[in-house]
Amino acid sequence: MAKDLPYFKFYSSEWIHGDITLEDLKTQGLFINICSYYWSQECQLSVEKLQKRFKNNKKQIQNLIISEIIYKDLDDIKIKFLDKQWQEREVVKHKNKANGLKGGRPKKTQSVNSGLEVANQTITNKEEKREEEKRKELKNITKKFTAPTVEEVKEYCDKRLNSVDPSKFISHYETSGWMRGKTKIKDWQACVRTWEKNSSNTQAAAKAYYAGHSLSVLTAIVQKMNNHQANTKEIDIFMAASNDGFKPNE
Repeated sequence: MAKDLPYFKFYSSEWIHGDITLEDLKTQGLFINICSYYWSQECQLSVEKLQKRFKNNKKQIQNLIISEIIYKDLDDIKIKFLDKQWQEREVVKHKNKANGLKGGRPKKTQSVNSGLEVANQTITNKEEKREEEKRKELKNITKKFTAPTVEEVKEYCDKRLNSVDPSKFISHYETSGWMRGKTKIKDWQACVRTWEKNSSNTQAAAKAYYAGHSLSVLTAIVQKMNNHQANTKEIDIFMAASNDGFKPNE
């Protein structure tokens, strides 16, 4: 019995375009059953045994023989596409058997060892990378943020020659708990640089705003400041205009 290879190849394209499709559906179904039985008998099947197996289908068997879908060879039947597959299988089987007697395929010790070395190196690199990531994470966790003093902010602002007010800067972030939105601040110097950029933009906005306006506009802001009613934007505009020596048109 074909226990070591319990299947055969079945090509749908050959079936669709083959002569078997000229037969009725009952005969087509019978042919599939005959193929399965033929393969299970290792492609050795007599006509007599076939007719006993399918004793109620002698007419259909005869039609398959007449149509040369299956062939009669003396007292046996032959199914060519299955015989071809069986022969190919036998060739592979004998070749494998011969290799087995010789001890199988030659051992590629060097290639195997090289492969193991590459695999081990890859594993090592991955482990080192994971350890490095852990060290970085631990460093970030242990690195505690320390809020700057007014003197430290002033020193940094003087170094950068900007117009950021250190006291206002400290007051702003102390009020927010040294948070920027929902994110804890890690680098206060980066925040100073942001304020520096915004301050430059504000000064440019002040020049554009006051160009062509009367002195009463600036006077109104001064009055608000004296009464502690000026908002942050008005104060920034006034300071930017004053620091630049800008004077609104009369």
